[in-house]
Amino acid sequence: MKTIEFAGKSFVLDTSGLLIWPDQRVAVVADLHLEKATYFAGQGQLLPPQESYETLSRLQSALNRLDCSSLLLLGDSFHDAAGLDRLERRARELWEQICSEYSVTFILGNHDGMVVPSQTQGANLLELAGVTFRHQAVLGASVEISGHYHPKASLRLGGKRITRPCFVTDASRMILPSFGTLTGGLDVKSDAISELFASEFTAHLLGESKIYSVPASRLV
Repeated sequence: MKTIEFAGKSFVLDTSGLLIWPDQRVAVVADLHLEKATYFAGQGQLLPPQESYETLSRLQSALNRLDCSSLLLLGDSFHDAAGLDRLERRARELWEQICSEYSVTFILGNHDGMVVPSQTQGANLLELAGVTFRHQAVLGASVEISGHYHPKASLRLGGKRITRPCFVTDASRMILPSFGTLTGGLDVKSDAISELFASEFTAHLLGESKIYSVPASRLV
């Protein structure tokens, strides 16, 4: 884990991709995309079928290590509006266990449709202690934390190109990496991400046991 200062507040970045706000005892995670595999299976494209169970197992493991009472899901928690109904037994048990142990706020993303699980509190955005949480970043927002873009960043070390999911921050905006097992990523140097940041931003790359914070100027 790594503690950073963001908008005058202390946040903790976890190597799992989870964000912790210790003062509020809230954990934040983005883009689980549960049941992506079964969605594509319905389209005739086969993907590893246990991805929801694997994603939820990693989420539960990360939460068990951390001191928080609330969980904020920043959108695209399910890959489509019918994803909740397709959870197989083991994954559903994990989902229900997490929802019973934490106060869960379910921010709606572009994949979720308007379906809010009954165990959660649904919202289009959440404002908490001066910070706005939403699924997709909005230009002109003052202090904002979001997901949606699945950011990743690349470094060249020892002649090798290394690419990892990452948090992206500047003084007032943060974008979380995707947490889902079967989610891809968009490079932080792409216009869709870089144009959201008015100043030099930092990519916080997820390592196996450490967060590596790298200014945009050093990224490939």
